[in-house]
Amino acid sequence: MKKVLAASTVVAVAGSFAATANAAEYTVKSGDTLWAISQQYGTSVANIKAENNLTSNLILPKQVLKINEKTVKAAPHDTTLYHIVAGDTLGKIAAQFNVTVADLKAWNNLSSDLIIAGKTLKVSAQQAPVKTYQAPAQQAPVKTYQAPAQQAPVKTYQAPAQQAPKAATTQTSAASYATNSSVDAHLKLIMQRESGGNPRAVNPAGYYGLFQFSPSTWAAVGGTGNPADASVEEQWKRARILYTQYGAQHWSTAY
Repeated sequence: MKKVLAASTVVAVAGSFAATANAAEYTVKSGDTLWAISQQYGTSVANIKAENNLTSNLILPKQVLKINEKTVKAAPHDTTLYHIVAGDTLGKIAAQFNVTVADLKAWNNLSSDLIIAGKTLKVSAQQAPVKTYQAPAQQAPVKTYQAPAQQAPVKTYQAPAQQAPKAATTQTSAASYATNSSVDAHLKLIMQRESGGNPRAVNPAGYYGLFQFSPSTWAAVGGTGNPADASVEEQWKRARILYTQYGAQHWSTAY
């Protein structure tokens, strides 16, 4: 039976993936990784996995591993995926698989050297062409085609549909709004009872202008600013809109 070597008695031989130390059996301790054990025994992670029929880098305390029973050369691209474990860096993984850090970043679309335990990395170039070919073949045509095809017609169509020209044709005095229509006749009555015909009237309770609008009601019918600061024409216009939509129910004096 082979002798079980303690960690302190083995010298790691850097720079070679071939097994150069004596054959041994190693009992895994808590906190061990295949990388640390391979450096301790002057071998590679791929050699240890091959000798022990391991399909991942997971090892458990008290597990016995065969080390350097046979010389195994680790081919750079024998494995296409690598499972990241705690303590791994791109530099360690690149050295393990005889590739460069730049290769790993390119194959895995990494913009920094940050890697996360539990994730997997591509460690060969076999699958890289799939991603680099698909990325430019899809999104560029969609963005460049849609941007100019939508908004220009919307803006040029809406611009002439403004209400300003109609508003400009309204009459210019409070008296002229009291037409023979039933709406204006009722609004004139409401105006007299609400403000006495004063377009700058202010009620301490928070009501303003000819028709004593509250700020929220004024805004709901398209008014801006303080109702008492608006022109007489504007106040009549907003009062008509409110009356047309809701009747006289918003005025307590509408009787």
